[in-house]
Amino acid sequence: MRRLLFTLTIFVLCIGPLPSHSASTKTSEIDVAGRKVRLSIWEPVKAQGVIIFSHGAGGSPDSYDALFESWKAAGFLIVAPLHTDSSEYPGLDRNILSRIADDGAAMVEYIKLMVTWAFHTRIADVAAAQAWAVKAAPDLPYAYAGHSYGALIAMIRGGATIAMVHARDPQAKAVLAFSSSGPIPELGLTGSDSYHDLAAPLLLVTGDKDIVPPFITDPALHLAAFEGSRPGDKYAWIGKGVDHGLPQRDLQDPAFAEAAALSIIFLKAHVLGNPEAQAALKAVKSGDRAEVRSR
Repeated sequence: MRRLLFTLTIFVLCIGPLPSHSASTKTSEIDVAGRKVRLSIWEPVKAQGVIIFSHGAGGSPDSYDALFESWKAAGFLIVAPLHTDSSEYPGLDRNILSRIADDGAAMVEYIKLMVTWAFHTRIADVAAAQAWAVKAAPDLPYAYAGHSYGALIAMIRGGATIAMVHARDPQAKAVLAFSSSGPIPELGLTGSDSYHDLAAPLLLVTGDKDIVPPFITDPALHLAAFEGSRPGDKYAWIGKGVDHGLPQRDLQDPAFAEAAALSIIFLKAHVLGNPEAQAALKAVKSGDRAEVRSR
């Protein structure tokens, strides 16, 4: 445990002091197939790499501000589109949610419908965000990252395939997945086979309390991508007592602090090709706060 904390501490110190919690540095609006899509952008003084992030279903980029600020302080430009299933998306009929709020079965069916409906627009949003980033920061290496449903979108860009779409980005240096989605039968995502072609380096961050009833009642389901993807440069951090909301917390949470620091090591190692980070990543072991696996 001491060795793990020492390694993580060194790399946190290397990025300097972290800014206080705030909203995104700026926003930009882009056109995606006739839709106006808002990009939230966290921009460092001098970017070394880019992270294209897809938020969880119903969420929004600003809820991950503490995580993004840590990446920004490490020299990464973060570009995060607001997806059509977000509670902040313009034009969303919020009256529907209020009408079915007390009807659990109706709410589940609505979420399933929303997830399926938003799938293709999410893929398009992330592809458009990547195109924007390439123009804004030409020649910089980039990775995809996401939380929950957004983690699936990031992994598809990294090579994971499902029956409905093949949208791999061969230029992606790595994929970082927080609480990656479990089975989604509506999308043909039923097991680990969908992740066989995920060849990009992967860091999967989850926890032994990471459930989303009634969709995911077994935390182990989040590990399908780690277990089913091609071996080599695949890592899983499984926090003890950690639930689904970890990436939306801040540095006051010890588990968040450790996972965020590990994510920086991973990004430096596989996006920037930093030799010290590569050595540090290989040295990370399980400890009191989390189990670490690699394959």
